Amino acid sequence: MQHGLVGDVGGTNARFALAGQKLGETRTWPTRALGDLTTVWTALSGSTSPPDFACVAVAAPVSGPSVRLTNADITLDVRTLGSPSARIVNDLEAAAAGIPHAPSDSFRHLVAGEPVTGRPQVIVGLGTGLGVAFVLPEGGIISGEGGHGPFAAACPELADFAEAFAASRDRPTEWEDVLCGRGLGRTVAWFQGDRSIALGTDLARLEALAVTASQGGACNEAIDAWVGAVADVCRGLALTVRAGAVHICGGVAGHLGEALERPLFTPRFRAPGPVRHVLDGVPVRLITDDQLALRGCLALAR
Repeated sequence: MQHGLVGDVGGTNARFALAGQKLGETRTWPTRALGDLTTVWTALSGSTSPPDFACVAVAAPVSGPSVRLTNADITLDVRTLGSPSARIVNDLEAAAAGIPHAPSDSFRHLVAGEPVTGRPQVIVGLGTGLGVAFVLPEGGIISGEGGHGPFAAACPELADFAEAFAASRDRPTEWEDVLCGRGLGRTVAWFQGDRSIALGTDLARLEALAVTASQGGACNEAIDAWVGAVADVCRGLALTVRAGAVHICGGVAGHLGEALERPLFTPRFRAPGPVRHVLDGVPVRLITDDQLALRGCLALAR
């Protein structure tokens, strides 16, 4: 039996697992403290020989064996593992590949419906950043960078925030600036009147506010605005490709399952418009499986 390494490296945490026919022992490292991939392999396997295969998902655009992460100051190179079959993939590509292998009890319906066959599926990842991928009807997967598109606010408070944030960064406000862990913290701070925090660079403070929000300690107005924006980006992506289903995954999404299930999500996703019928019956599902990308890496490595 072959023995390999699969990994899911996000902006905050990096999770790795031994893999054969199934996932084996799993360990988590802080991403910023992550060392060479060979060190990870040796720590997990106890072996100094290269793995038979490896597939590592990263939160960044991928164009070769070496990648610098978008939201963490590290570079990973799978060639250091010494395995000819080692590969690196985008984390949302891995998440998309893992969906068929996720436990059935990890799916929660945010918008009722059944996947429409013959259409693409949209995968949205909410974590330290905002990732996007598409599963084509024939099974191919395309990872995109839709999270870095210009943010469109649907309420005055977030419109004001987007304008102020853009001025503070000298660039347009992106969806990822709002729809991620730090973005949730920014939203909470802005609604609470802590504008210096909302526009600042104290990431630890922003992430702490996001954790408070995930535990039900934030004002409802801020959570409703953030959840509404999630529904908006899902609707926009679904309309763009005439999707048959939308899946939401990622650490932030998992922690905010109850918030995303608020009644406002469905009407925002099925909002009136000249082609609203395109999304009739199209479901939005939350996937809470924290090993989704690892399952996808194992599927992609086979």
